[in-house]
Amino acid sequence: MLSHDTAPMSEWRQSWYANPASWYTLLGLGLLFTTLYVPWLTAERTARVERRAEHLGSQLLRTVEELKLQLDAESVPLVMARWLMLAERDGEFHADLETIDSGVPGALLTARNKHYMFQLAESPPPAQFHAGPDGMPAYEVVVWPRDGNGPGHAAYFLPSNAPRAYSRNLSADYLGFERAPAPGSCHSTPNIGRQEQWHYRSVNDERWILY
Repeated sequence: MLSHDTAPMSEWRQSWYANPASWYTLLGLGLLFTTLYVPWLTAERTARVERRAEHLGSQLLRTVEELKLQLDAESVPLVMARWLMLAERDGEFHADLETIDSGVPGALLTARNKHYMFQLAESPPPAQFHAGPDGMPAYEVVVWPRDGNGPGHAAYFLPSNAPRAYSRNLSADYLGFERAPAPGSCHSTPNIGRQEQWHYRSVNDERWILY
């Protein structure tokens, strides 16, 4: 017969909590949840960062199109101010945007936020483009990752004289100051035969997907 002192101990040993297999099961379920949740969380953050970068780049191009001016170095403060106003109006976070000197020949404005670079420049026309009679230059905005270790990986090409496109940035590998795109380099390569309707290869052999 069990005494009153040994009965609780016996019940504890027979309980679910004292079974090592139960703890191993809990540990395994925790590890399984982690392996499923962490990739989802990383993918969600990547999508959020890339979506924000594309929105800001689109707003910069819209700013230039609404100004309808031939831009130069003196126009940069006006473009930047109106760009920030447009982002504020649309509820897009922009507190970390700052202008910088990228040193890229032909770049009219270069800015960066925590994860991405933004470049505004006159856009040399693609081979299939015919200039309009107004004589106004076309402009392009290129958005690319600031750091290869950041959450954003895609690059975006937003021209006023060609369809918009994005890239997974695998060939050109645009990154920060070191590998910034030259104006016009994201246009389709001329004279390479038939172009697909939904993607193309650019001058530096990057694959761009129209959207």
